[in-house]
Amino acid sequence: MNRPSKSQKKFRSVAIYTHNKPAKEKEEIKFLKQLIVFFKENGVEEIAGDIRTVSMLQNAVPLINDEERYDLKIGIGGDGTLLKMIRTLQKNDGLLLGINFGTLGFLSELQPSQAFEALDEIFGGHFFVDERMLLKAFVWRKNTRGEKEKVFRAYAMNELVLGHGGLARLTNFHVKVDRRKLSTYRSDGIIFLPRRDRRRIHCLPEGRLCRRQLMPGS
Repeated sequence: MNRPSKSQKKFRSVAIYTHNKPAKEKEEIKFLKQLIVFFKENGVEEIAGDIRTVSMLQNAVPLINDEERYDLKIGIGGDGTLLKMIRTLQKNDGLLLGINFGTLGFLSELQPSQAFEALDEIFGGHFFVDERMLLKAFVWRKNTRGEKEKVFRAYAMNELVLGHGGLARLTNFHVKVDRRKLSTYRSDGIIFLPRRDRRRIHCLPEGRLCRRQLMPGS
């Protein structure tokens, strides 16, 4: 869902997450330095970065996964970089912006040559927020006492994939929605993805379609 921003949005803290591609490091460092200058000129008081970003810039401090800490989060790389940043800062509800220094740019569609023109608009409050659903998954197993124990937790914005592991093999998946059984699927994996809007139709194995009315919240 798109919603207009509040006018003259104030960004006091910014988080930067970069990809790990040495081939573009010189170009990236130059861009990051220009970015730091822009932020300082526009009233940003705190600039934080992942380990790689901090190693390249003297002005950045290490990221802290703290709710409401960063007003703006910028992923510099491809879609993978943006998704890693989302998982790292999953407690933070700040705005996300992807600048494409990578290969795939479906989410990080802003090119470096467009970045500062776009940032001028954003810091001026002229932008729309595209709201996305964040998926949260848990893995439970029975311990030696027969009690259920949470052994894994993951967050995802685009999809969650369940499978048997590195070796593909048929597995039975018992799917429930709101604790009610939906169906059982026999396959080498199953993918869960959030609804982008109410018109979306989900395609399931064997060509069957799952109508939106079957989805929670439809």
